[in-house]
Amino acid sequence: MRAFLFPLLSLAAISQLKAQLPLVDIGMAQLEDGRLEVRLRADDDFSGIFSALVFTVRYPEASAATLVDFTPIGGNQFSGIYPDLSGNVQYSGGYAYATYAGFGFATTNPAWTAGQEMVLGHFAVNGGPGAFVLIEDTWTAAHNGDYYVSLNGTESTGIIYGITTSIPVHDATTELSFVHDQVGGMGFLTIEHEHGGRIFWELLDATGRVVGTWSGATSAGRMQLPVRAPLTASGIYRLRVGLNDHVRTFSWFIAARL
Repeated sequence: MRAFLFPLLSLAAISQLKAQLPLVDIGMAQLEDGRLEVRLRADDDFSGIFSALVFTVRYPEASAATLVDFTPIGGNQFSGIYPDLSGNVQYSGGYAYATYAGFGFATTNPAWTAGQEMVLGHFAVNGGPGAFVLIEDTWTAAHNGDYYVSLNGTESTGIIYGITTSIPVHDATTELSFVHDQVGGMGFLTIEHEHGGRIFWELLDATGRVVGTWSGATSAGRMQLPVRAPLTASGIYRLRVGLNDHVRTFSWFIAARL
């Protein structure tokens, strides 16, 4: 019996170490100088190996604004992991998708502090402010682009937070408004723009995951578009609407439909 004691204890110790790994969230903020800042936060202290990271940035295909290569911050907790564009920018459903992946083997130093936002790096942006989001949707799920983090070789993926990074352009000729029925199954977008252009909407749940999307073209003038809620769990959602570079987010309570 004694011969088996050490292996059993070792397995228990390994399981305990895995259970103590934090979950790591990711967010992206628009800075005043136009850059996009990618940030990470862990829900517990950590001083092990940040071993892998994958994330995808999405923006409207018709947008004049485009990403410049990601520049990681060196000399901090993320030394040794340098996310780079995985393949080429891909296009689907009116959107451009840029997936970044990085792998590292250096121990985090100094250790991560629970709840503290830390800067992973920056994107420069060409062509002015745009509607850039960190995203998980059907395209990322089918192309290995979902957000993913590995610590000590074990998955430690948290959530995408603070996903809206657009700076709305204030323009007296542009209007975006939204109303919905009391049950919450149907809503209407009112759109008015002097020149028309590309419009998109996406429905986000409480964790920031996209559960519904749509995009299309609008003409100049005033129009109203119906928005039908997808079959989903009852709760408060966010409807994010963009017309060219104008972006607004609306709260929407949706009751589950049988």
